[in-house]
Amino acid sequence: MAMLVFTAAILTSLPRVKNTIVNSARKELVTTTNLAAASAESLYENTLRNYMRGITETNLSTLNYLYSQHQAGKLSKADVIDQFEEIILSQVVGETGYMVVSDISKGKNNITAAIHPYIKGQRVEGYDFIQQMYQQKNGYFETTWKNPGDLAARQKVGYMSYFEPWQWIISVNPYKDELKSLVDIEDFENSLSKVQPTTLEGSYITILDDKGNLLYHPSFKEKSAIYFQDTKTGSYFIQDMLDTIKQQYKGDVVDGWQEFSYRQRGNESVAVDKLMYYHYMPDQKWVVITVINKNEILKPYNHLLYRLATVGVALFLGLTLLAFLSGSFLSRRINGLVSAAKMLAGNNYNIKLKRKAFDEIGDLEEAFDATASTINQLISEQKQLNISLEEKVERRTRELEFKNKELESLYVTDSLTGLSSRNKLDEVLDCEVNRSQRYGTVFGIILLDVDYFKPVNDVYGHQVGDVVLKEFSTVLKSHSRKTDVVGRWGGEEFMIICSNTDLDGLLFLANELKSKVSAFQFSVSEQKTASFGVAVYENDETSDSIIKRADDALYRAKKNGRNRVEHQ
Repeated sequence: MAMLVFTAAILTSLPRVKNTIVNSARKELVTTTNLAAASAESLYENTLRNYMRGITETNLSTLNYLYSQHQAGKLSKADVIDQFEEIILSQVVGETGYMVVSDISKGKNNITAAIHPYIKGQRVEGYDFIQQMYQQKNGYFETTWKNPGDLAARQKVGYMSYFEPWQWIISVNPYKDELKSLVDIEDFENSLSKVQPTTLEGSYITILDDKGNLLYHPSFKEKSAIYFQDTKTGSYFIQDMLDTIKQQYKGDVVDGWQEFSYRQRGNESVAVDKLMYYHYMPDQKWVVITVINKNEILKPYNHLLYRLATVGVALFLGLTLLAFLSGSFLSRRINGLVSAAKMLAGNNYNIKLKRKAFDEIGDLEEAFDATASTINQLISEQKQLNISLEEKVERRTRELEFKNKELESLYVTDSLTGLSSRNKLDEVLDCEVNRSQRYGTVFGIILLDVDYFKPVNDVYGHQVGDVVLKEFSTVLKSHSRKTDVVGRWGGEEFMIICSNTDLDGLLFLANELKSKVSAFQFSVSEQKTASFGVAVYENDETSDSIIKRADDALYRAKKNGRNRVEHQ
């Protein structure tokens, strides 16, 4: 009866199991495709930002140089503007993009195009993105723009750098789709190769542009257009997919499923049915595809059928053997119960009767053994009660002391780097301020920040970023004095509190650490540097004010080019 019920239950559930496996595989293909699309989008965005940032910052450096010549009396302001305008107007970004300089010195309600190839001198404050630039002044921004004659607005990306002496914003704002050629194919392939395809055997990721040109494939290295035919229907399934995308695209993401049959390379005699999920990225005009052999999806289901058949045979043989052995097993257990009953009747409580099964006889075995054990335990429990209570109190006391030490350690230690925490730094700084005010001792602080740390997290991930922070902390700890307190102030910012140290000593230590950081081989491929702000304590100063002065010095170090030491 048990076998019949078991078999009926399995047969009833098999269709649901099959559907669950197929749906799970489809979800995995969708997840993998979206992950690959996100990786491609991230690489594309970072490439655009770095490219445009390089352009604007290079032009800012040029203007700073010309301005320094003006301050030295070698050039007039008009000469500086003429030379810089000639440089700006000679640059073309993408296919149609150009450089612009906006003058915001008269406020947000009177902004003019100081340098522009078409509208130089005209007021432009009425555009929303100009007001955004006025508020932001530096960094990346996005907008949409529709030229006269265009059917629809197009996405624009931009980057701006701020020239403070004249309150000029130097910006570049090309159409996003004109910069696709900037993507380094080798970096692109390296990034996508790190995406785990799926757990399904035989699956892979590929990327095409909207013309069918192959951008990435784990096996094909030719980057030309691909025209594969369905083995069964003869249709060009890649072209069919691209036509479907064009028909469905309404300005949003397009995705979907497509099935086809294809003869695998190296085994052209066998046609394999395949399933692919595609995801169209409109900004880049790329199609991300994940492909899987359909028979691979049902491999877990077929394996399950095989295992169920094996289990069924084993159960049948096992039940037959169990019926044969159960008679002798039960008779031996009943004889044990009879012997135990005789011992209880004779006031002998040293009974050791173990339960051999969860049935009625097992209940009796457990009851006999529990009765004898209870009587014996009651005799000794009173003697052990006091000892047990004392041991418990002592153990809880030790646990409480251990937990208190753990909490104290967590309070004063940064969990990632092992350096002093911000709480510890605050305590030490307050102590040094009080000691200086009371005894006139000299001390100072060094506030430092890892240069260009955000790209580490963006390109390599936060786990690699954590490794770089640990390595950076090791450099600081190894090359600071034993009397210095080195701690993590927050994120990629660190503080060193140096007791009994004047400004010369602080500057010497900061420059020494700057050299050690620059020479250190970090886990990431590019070299890392750091910027330093130094401040020595002044009479009757507060903790907040010395931190503010060190932070101002750090800001100058960042502004003046990074990888340098400034003091306040």
